[in-house]
Amino acid sequence: DTTKSLSAVKRALEDYLREGGFPEALTLGKRVIPSIFHDVITRDVIERHRVKEVTKFRNFAVSIAKYYSTEVSVRKLSNLFGTSTTTVEEWVSYLQESYLLYFVRRFSRSPKQLNGQRKVYVVDPGVVNYVAGFSYGGLMEDVVAIHLLRRNQLEGVYYLKGMDYEVDFVDVKGKRLIQVSYVSSEDEVGRNELKGLVKGSEATGFRELLLVTWDLEGEIEAEGRKIKAVPLWKFLLTD
Repeated sequence: DTTKSLSAVKRALEDYLREGGFPEALTLGKRVIPSIFHDVITRDVIERHRVKEVTKFRNFAVSIAKYYSTEVSVRKLSNLFGTSTTTVEEWVSYLQESYLLYFVRRFSRSPKQLNGQRKVYVVDPGVVNYVAGFSYGGLMEDVVAIHLLRRNQLEGVYYLKGMDYEVDFVDVKGKRLIQVSYVSSEDEVGRNELKGLVKGSEATGFRELLLVTWDLEGEIEAEGRKIKAVPLWKFLLTD
């Protein structure tokens, strides 16, 4: 029965957002997530790269994970941790190499990319819930980011920021723009989300516009543009 299987899929997604997908966490429970997180930090970063300021780096790793699904700037992080921008850049690349955190750059047509700005994403919802606590909107965006990065082998995924609009993802390989929103009906969709897609389409020339939702499916029209709404579970399974 499709209704039954659909509710099972949604329940599995809800569990994944709350518990994460680490095999150890699925068998032993989410109490093991802190040790998974700190093991990766110790083994794959501190020991491998011989990080000198160990305590400061550990604090940095936890703090930056708390910024998941938001934009950070290298300069601000350097001020916050009292360390050079060069060190911050190094630490960021170490964390990305460990596959614990991912950093998505801002989309720009000019070759002089805005290097200082990144959005932070965390490899697994279990880690997000350990460092930052549960939030549908942020976790949905995080999960979509990880899906796109894996699908595109870490290339061609950006976010877009204009003067008065933002787009969560520019998928250059797929020539499409994606917004993520925790909505279940069309009247819950924020005007800014649609405006972001329309303006982003004008800026990039990409015509395929996608709104990943919690439970809304169908087509939305905004300023003459067609926007496809697709639930998160369907996006993850069929994209």
